[in-house]
Amino acid sequence: MRLPCALLLLLVLLGAPPMAGQTFTEFPVLSAYAWGITAGPDGNLWFLSGDPDLVVWLAPEGVMTKFAIPTVPADLNQITTGPDGNLWFTESRGRIGRVTTSGSIAEFPIPTPNGRPNGIAAGPDGVLWFTEPNFKERNTGKIGRITTSGAITEFPIPGSSSLGIASGPDGALWFTDGGTNKIGRITTSGAFTEFPIPTPFSEPVFITAGPDGALWFTEARGNKIGRITTSGEITEFPIPTPRSQPYGIATGLDGNLYFVELSGNQIGRVTTSGTVTEFPIPTPGSSPWGIAWGPDGAIWFTESYAGKIGRLSIERLPPVERLPPVRPSHHEGRPRVLPPRNSPTADLYLAPSTPQCSGLTEVTGIYQDGRGTYLPGDSVVWADTPNGIDLRIKPLCSGNRRLNALLPSAAIALLTGPINPCQDSGSLNTIQLKVPDLQEAPTGVVGKPSLPPDYPKAESVYFYFLVDSNHDGRFDSRDDGYNLVWQSGIYLTRTEYFDRTVYELTTDLTSPNAELLQGIGNGGSSKGVFCVPLRLTVTQLK
Repeated sequence: MRLPCALLLLLVLLGAPPMAGQTFTEFPVLSAYAWGITAGPDGNLWFLSGDPDLVVWLAPEGVMTKFAIPTVPADLNQITTGPDGNLWFTESRGRIGRVTTSGSIAEFPIPTPNGRPNGIAAGPDGVLWFTEPNFKERNTGKIGRITTSGAITEFPIPGSSSLGIASGPDGALWFTDGGTNKIGRITTSGAFTEFPIPTPFSEPVFITAGPDGALWFTEARGNKIGRITTSGEITEFPIPTPRSQPYGIATGLDGNLYFVELSGNQIGRVTTSGTVTEFPIPTPGSSPWGIAWGPDGAIWFTESYAGKIGRLSIERLPPVERLPPVRPSHHEGRPRVLPPRNSPTADLYLAPSTPQCSGLTEVTGIYQDGRGTYLPGDSVVWADTPNGIDLRIKPLCSGNRRLNALLPSAAIALLTGPINPCQDSGSLNTIQLKVPDLQEAPTGVVGKPSLPPDYPKAESVYFYFLVDSNHDGRFDSRDDGYNLVWQSGIYLTRTEYFDRTVYELTTDLTSPNAELLQGIGNGGSSKGVFCVPLRLTVTQLK
């Protein structure tokens, strides 16, 4: 929901200078206004702007590309990453939009006249869910469901003026309802329950899943941040700045919640225990609206009436005392998937992150956290080896995945056959990224150089794959195997939180150069060194 222009013009700057460790950067956008923002599946930010109506692709270094909405006016609101690897957004003029990472846009009209789609989120059922407040007829608010092919179902919520929506840890969708001053919960079958907010007329706006297993939401009129458990128990935390009007809210990678203050002109941070800190935005009267964490670990937000995108770098929490890891089976070399609560999840990107690596495209994402393209057969496991516990990531087949993009065309030309894009062929794991002894490793460089004839060493970080070298259409032990080995290892930043361990790996602090080695075991041959940056984030819940 947006505020009248006259009210937004009255916003004033409040607060003190940012604390040490917090740095703001601002980027002018390509149009007058900026609304919803989200981290895309391509490692970039995507946001919506108005006048004109645009979907904008934003690289973390600030480079932008705009894509015009086909049907105008659109009155854009929120945007999110869908389960199909595309971006989905809401148009208050009665449409749901979809944009691919290459900028192709499709629009789907909703069935209800006067419906004004607002919030949108990927659901646990592989579809998108959106809120549909009807400000002209307040008794006809709905929650909508749209498949990735565009089929829409609507569920009426009596008296509802729902705005924000988020997927909860309980497999249901949770939404804010300003019409009834409640937080709502709706199952994927459409059954809903609502829980009253203790503060009257609080005007709940947006909602997000927190790092503590609860949902967190903003109260624009109540001037509070709310927390609701999946059983419906609500706690509220007041914001120090009066009439700050909190709006968008998102979970940061440091285990805290971040929110924007539309009238306070600040970014707020609230810990899971309820401590609130505020950081003034440099531009006065910027009217911050949407907020999201970015692939660079920073907090990104839209300055709706300043025509800017803001970035707030956040100081990571210091590591706490390490807890003993949950070890898998002691059967040497045999991977075992740990119980769900302790299973690692991974977001893997092999994409250009340094200027010298040209001609590479984003390769593949492996997601098991419900935020991206989820393939139940993806394997993210710890494996006992004589040299420690390795992380092994093995993606399944997918029509959206093109593993050939791992290598520059010059490297692909050297292969003796096409790459097998699947996880398994017979008894061979034909696609595998291996990170040595990650579960025990401290912050620093992991992986050592590996050269023929002794390769790949157990301490190496490598990506292993088969090619159909005899061109019989099958992948087996008669075919050639290759290893892509990062020569300087990769840099690990390990951070312990109360509920999880986060491993962030990148070649940005080592070298993106990786050697392509042909052959399995000793006696292989080097095919050359190629520039292949690696970015990998692994989260293990405790």
